[in-house]
Amino acid sequence: MNKRFAVIMAFALISSTNTHAQTQETFGYKVSEIQLATFQRLVVNAGIDIVLLQNDTLKKAFVEGDEKLVGDIKFLACDGVLTITSAHRISYRGKLQVTIAVNNLSRIDINAAAGIASVNTLQSPGLSVIINGDCDIQLSSVGHIAFSGAAGYEVAYVRTEKKASRRIEFYEALSD
Repeated sequence: MNKRFAVIMAFALISSTNTHAQTQETFGYKVSEIQLATFQRLVVNAGIDIVLLQNDTLKKAFVEGDEKLVGDIKFLACDGVLTITSAHRISYRGKLQVTIAVNNLSRIDINAAAGIASVNTLQSPGLSVIINGDCDIQLSSVGHIAFSGAAGYEVAYVRTEKKASRRIEFYEALSD
């Protein structure tokens, strides 16, 4: 009887230990809204996912995702330049998303492993994208987008133009 009781107690202890080890921390979701000044140049110094939203009147950015990380993203606007930085040198990709309303954007400097996409067509007559880090970009603009890479970085992209009812794709690769 004692052996049987000891086996049952050992099994109960192991089961409760496994159950406790499998409980996960809860995920807290948060959205932070930031009022922005007018800017024409965007500098990205954080490894984060950024969504650009063409909007002529909205002057805001939204940081959303893990509530423990939302406060790590900082915005600095000065002389028409909006700079995005992070408190830590970690990748926030897949954990946070920054949505920025833009109007007349002329230049993007990417200095980190970021992901940048436009949710609608940017109304920029000309947009210069300077790449200084590994990144993924998906942009749509009414004007020309010029890509260039800093020393040591290679830029490869697919450009699609829509003219009348036909579609033309260009495959280009630049290297320094």
